[in-house]
Amino acid sequence: MKMHGNNFNRESFRIRVSAILFAIIAVSVLMVGAGTIITFDRAVEPELSKRTRLIASIAREDIQRALDIGIKLDEIVGLERYLGEVLHKFDEVEHIAVSSVSGEILAMVVGSSPSTSEDKSYLGEVFAFSETLFKLPILDGNKTVGDITIKISPLFIQSRIRSVFLDVTVIALVAMLIALELVLAVAIASVDKPLTRIYALLEEQVSNRFLHTIDHGGGGTLSRLAERLNDRAFDLASRMRGLPANARSIVSDKLGTMIADHAPHKLRLSDVADIRLTLFLFSAATEISTSFLPIYARDAARPLWLSSEFAAAGPILMYLIALAALSPFGGRLSRRFGARNLFFASVPPTILALIMMGWSDSVLEITFWRGVMALFYATATIACQEFAVRASGTNGNNTGISAYITVIFAGVLCGSAMGGVISGRFGFEIAFFSGAFIASVAGLTSVFAMRGRAGDPERALPLPDSRIQATASYGLSYWALVIGVAAPMSATVAIFIWYMTPLMLSELGLSPADIARVVMLYYLCTVVLGPLFSHFAKTPKHMVILVVCGALISVVGLYSMNFWQGVWPIVFSVTVLGLGHAVMRIPLYVLALDAGGGQTSCLTPMRLVERCGAVVGLAISALLLNNLDVEFIVRALAAVVLVGIVLFIAGNGYEKVKRGET
Repeated sequence: MKMHGNNFNRESFRIRVSAILFAIIAVSVLMVGAGTIITFDRAVEPELSKRTRLIASIAREDIQRALDIGIKLDEIVGLERYLGEVLHKFDEVEHIAVSSVSGEILAMVVGSSPSTSEDKSYLGEVFAFSETLFKLPILDGNKTVGDITIKISPLFIQSRIRSVFLDVTVIALVAMLIALELVLAVAIASVDKPLTRIYALLEEQVSNRFLHTIDHGGGGTLSRLAERLNDRAFDLASRMRGLPANARSIVSDKLGTMIADHAPHKLRLSDVADIRLTLFLFSAATEISTSFLPIYARDAARPLWLSSEFAAAGPILMYLIALAALSPFGGRLSRRFGARNLFFASVPPTILALIMMGWSDSVLEITFWRGVMALFYATATIACQEFAVRASGTNGNNTGISAYITVIFAGVLCGSAMGGVISGRFGFEIAFFSGAFIASVAGLTSVFAMRGRAGDPERALPLPDSRIQATASYGLSYWALVIGVAAPMSATVAIFIWYMTPLMLSELGLSPADIARVVMLYYLCTVVLGPLFSHFAKTPKHMVILVVCGALISVVGLYSMNFWQGVWPIVFSVTVLGLGHAVMRIPLYVLALDAGGGQTSCLTPMRLVERCGAVVGLAISALLLNNLDVEFIVRALAAVVLVGIVLFIAGNGYEKVKRGET
């Protein structure tokens, strides 16, 4: 009798659930958003009218004082400067003007915001926001000598509604990703894992081994079936305990069975899905500052000798240095102490570092605590990576790496998006404190989620199978992959996504929430498209093609910055760069694992080279930014990626020729 594998198709289930959640949330957001906009417009119009009247009254009273002492309206000195001061106090005023009774404009000041093209949207055309215009007469005694006119443009309302609407959209996307992870966690815990345990126990008992039992959870058919299988193991174990030692040996030999000497042990199975929710929450918590960290550090107090460019890059540099320093040891720590223990131990220092970053008021403090967080971020994520690769077992490297990368980038996407919204609405400190709270939730989930054998120390694990026993071979193709592709990819993310994009968008006047919405496009590409492209990585040849194509797409994204200016070129470059990295990231790691014989230890030199490349690239970029423009640095970065592609193709081709492959 042969048992068949679990028929629960996770990827198909994930796609169906994603589509359903997207449809529900999209419809809900559009309906609630449209209703909110209409209600807001109707409610705010009377209040804006009152505020406009008040502003006009205050300005008129000040002008009336000059008239009361005998100064004529057209002879008031500094009238335009005074109107400019009034305009500066009230952002919603589009223009303010004083005119004579004959209609001649004596002084007028026009505001620059929010009438820029960036703030215009189709909301006004769809919902017909009305203008607010108010005019008050200016009296000299009982005689009207002129008028003061104040206009509040509907673009002011549109800009506020646009910001709120986009924030709601971002929150909806975050809610969808969180809901997806929760639904997957519930479905896997209630259906997939019970079925997997039952199949595993059936396989064992069909092979005449009665050594384990399984958790049977709550009620239902699966629970009753698990209880029935457990009863067999318990019953045989109790019968064997009643026999003398020599009789037990004779019975086992004659029947060809293996029966537990005492009580059967619990069957502890590991699955890649065990880390999904935990890693998602932890990644979201630690990357809560992705969209605003350079701005936060640049505006903090700093020593006189430290330039603003290096102050902005300081926390990112320290983050990368700490990651690089721990890269050679993270895998060893995970194998020595166990992925579960290492992850849980990493959570409290991470919470402390996030809280202290929120309380820090100097760039040196921010940089120090960012480095502390990076150390424990490295241990936690490496622990999850080790768990994923171990748990994937004979399913291959693709499964574990694909799930790991997708989940960690989904967390970064949510963290950066939430951080931008929270910091824009409530301040940077609240964003960091929110991250600390999410990290604590991640720590609690790890206690229950990472209980499988893959979370144990290496010495507690059974002997590895032949795939894991393969000898790591760091040949030319491996180093060409790491140096030519992995290091430039990591440097590109650090320099362009983490460092330059927030600074460039901030210089263009975008808020932290707007910056977060742009940065999240990079991670959205990986989350949505990464698993899709991983299905094409069936053979090493396909993986090489995907890596080269992804790198070339990223070059296109970087070079596109040189052909046009403004916000949209940055948005385009970030999106295309995210697309390129989504194509190449999973095949890149799978190729590295295959080159190392499937051992997770082969990722250690790759992590080290990646992070060292990012550190060197970011430091050089921060130095050059004092004297060179951004476009030159981006072109140089694209050239480095191109050289890396050539190096990878040459190294991979040489290895094939050496092995006699075509």
